[in-house]
Amino acid sequence: MRCPEEKLTAIAEHLANGIGVRATARLCKVSLNTVLRFTQRAGKHAELFHDIKVRGIHPKQIQADEAWAFVGKKRQTV
Repeated sequence: MRCPEEKLTAIAEHLANGIGVRATARLCKVSLNTVLRFTQRAGKHAELFHDIKVRGIHPKQIQADEAWAFVGKKRQTV
């Protein structure tokens, strides 16, 4: 990427705070494609970091209530 590091940091901060992609592009004065490319690259790095650091997790219990609520809502509309 050809953007200065400060601009990329600002893009990351905006996205982390929940600001949309188009709004981030406007606020940081970059193109929409720049923000989209940045999110794609940052996402790949985050995935690699996660895969390296998270090892040996053996959960004893998983709570799937949110997924069930979504499925239940879908069934009610059918």
